[in-house]
Amino acid sequence: MADTDAASPPSPTPLPSDASRGSGRDGHLVRSLAWVGGVRWGSQLVSWVSTMLVFRALAPSETGLVAMATSFLGLVSLLNEFGISGVILYAPKDLTRSQIGQINGLSLLIGFACYGLALAASGPVAAYYRTPEVQLVVAILGVNFVISSFQAVPLALLRRELKFRSVAVNDAIQALVLAVVSVTLAYLGFGYWTLVIANLLGITIKSAAAVWRRPCPFEWPRLGEMRSMIHFGSHMTVSRLAWYTYSNSDFWVVGRALGTAASGAYGLAWTLATMPVEKISSVVMSVAPAFLSSLNRNVVETRRLLLLIIEGTAILAMPATVGLAAVADVFVPHILGDKWAAAVFPLQVLAIYTTFRTITALLPPVMFSWGMAHEAMQTSVLAALVMPAAFIVGVNWGLAGVAVAWAVVYPLVSIPVYRIVMRTLEIKLPMLLGAVAPALGFTAVMLAAVVAVRFALADHGSPAVMLVTQIAAGLLTYAICLRVAYWGRAMQIYSAFKRRDRK
Repeated sequence: MADTDAASPPSPTPLPSDASRGSGRDGHLVRSLAWVGGVRWGSQLVSWVSTMLVFRALAPSETGLVAMATSFLGLVSLLNEFGISGVILYAPKDLTRSQIGQINGLSLLIGFACYGLALAASGPVAAYYRTPEVQLVVAILGVNFVISSFQAVPLALLRRELKFRSVAVNDAIQALVLAVVSVTLAYLGFGYWTLVIANLLGITIKSAAAVWRRPCPFEWPRLGEMRSMIHFGSHMTVSRLAWYTYSNSDFWVVGRALGTAASGAYGLAWTLATMPVEKISSVVMSVAPAFLSSLNRNVVETRRLLLLIIEGTAILAMPATVGLAAVADVFVPHILGDKWAAAVFPLQVLAIYTTFRTITALLPPVMFSWGMAHEAMQTSVLAALVMPAAFIVGVNWGLAGVAVAWAVVYPLVSIPVYRIVMRTLEIKLPMLLGAVAPALGFTAVMLAAVVAVRFALADHGSPAVMLVTQIAAGLLTYAICLRVAYWGRAMQIYSAFKRRDRK
């Protein structure tokens, strides 16, 4: 790690002085985060409810079957994107209409190629999982590659132009369609086809909306003119392929070694553990890269912005993940049924791990915005080599062993990413600790309150009363901590952004 001053206590991220305030970028960033976050969290509430209803209606083997298909298709989808969004975000400012058309044409060609790959691989994928039904699911869901290729360039241009309201509305449309269609089909008895049909329809509507909001021309790609873009896109694609490999190899190992029921239980644990923080992370990742690319590699501004985002992300994510871990053994059997009991311990471990994962995900965009695509690729490849091996070892202890592999091994393979970013932005360890210290302290107090309620009600009341009371105690305790110990800091940050926005 970067050199640190061990004698220096952790301290909050310093706010900018009046002299350092710029042209209102921070105010725009806050409004963009608020808009995207508001829309996504609103749609997420609908998604949470629909997910619970669908999981309650379907059997673990049905959700596990679709998880097997999508784990492979998600890997191919990274080839389908080919770093196009990154190419557009970090391209020169004078990106011409012809260049946009060529990138759009390349996107469509890659979409058809990926669909062909999905068709060719559907048989071997089904044979790997020893589940014949997977073949048809892969073949049908592969159509998404062609459909989604129409939205890649329009959505990237909307982000480049900082039109995050349009991006958020597109995401909300897809979430609402998925929720309504999936619940309806699940209770009509469509089984695993519920998830297949809802997925196809959601992508189709989202792509149509993106094309309508930001029409783009199509041109046949001339590779000679796109050489530098293809080079950057190749680095980003390898990084994402490696990321997808290690992020999904746990599903591959579980599906192969333990079967569909275990795969379904693990899929539920992963879905519930990551659901709260994925939306926080996705909101930040939708907005941050465009703003980072506009900072012109200013060390002070980039460091300040990154640490503030880490602080805010930890404040939002940590209570959700730790709180979920604390009540999982009551929540899962009471809300979803005893058939999901195998998901409880993996859910608890994964929920705690996801806070670290969410903060770590903030670092690669910094590397890309600073021209370190090659270094980002190397760190991702390292994780892709190490994590699958950890899961193969861990699966000997069942789902618990796979979850523990995430919590123990992933932080170790993430050390190079932290070293590079901290060295580049001159971040000392006390600065990083200071950014997460408020969330750590408040979450510890919240957890103590939840545990106290559990002991107090151990011999009284139903599981429903226990669950509701624990959740209420946790929320109230954390809210009090924020109001008493963090309100001044929150107002300080808000005032700085507000003043900056008025410049």
